[in-house]
Amino acid sequence: MQPLVSKFLDSLNGKHHRLALVLFMVVATAHFLEHVCQITQIHVLGWPAKQAGGILGLLLPQLAASEVLHSSWNTLQLAGLLLLQPGFRGRGRAFTFWTAAIAVQIWHWLEHALLQAQYLSGYYLFGKAKQTSVLELFFPRADLHFTYNLLVFTPTVIALVLYLLERRRAAKARQSSWG
Repeated sequence: MQPLVSKFLDSLNGKHHRLALVLFMVVATAHFLEHVCQITQIHVLGWPAKQAGGILGLLLPQLAASEVLHSSWNTLQLAGLLLLQPGFRGRGRAFTFWTAAIAVQIWHWLEHALLQAQYLSGYYLFGKAKQTSVLELFFPRADLHFTYNLLVFTPTVIALVLYLLERRRAAKARQSSWG
């Protein structure tokens, strides 16, 4: 079994790295845009936070309220960032930005793990009537999670752009050395 996993990871971070990054970024972008939509609903349209659920939350309100869904997404996003990181090794600043995204996503994941533990146990921290994350003591949940997603999404996009530019430069260098 180990060679199969190793082969998969080598392929994911080798010949299929670019494709895996594109697929990952399509899903990550859709998720980030949901947060942009939700923040727009709250701060531009003036909707109450409970009614602002992004596009999917309008269609399926129970989905937007699902702590299991949010925790699962954050686990998958962290896993994707970690699985795709080896393909950035040796790529300078792209690796640095991707690693920065991982660091922020780890904190974001920990906050969701705390929310999930409270949800599952029914024991709420900080004397609150519902599950509450650490920084939610200081910031509204929608704003906080938009900020987390912005702080993960931005370095991820920068890393991807740097990665693609470096691949393009390397391809041009190979082409010019042959011709």
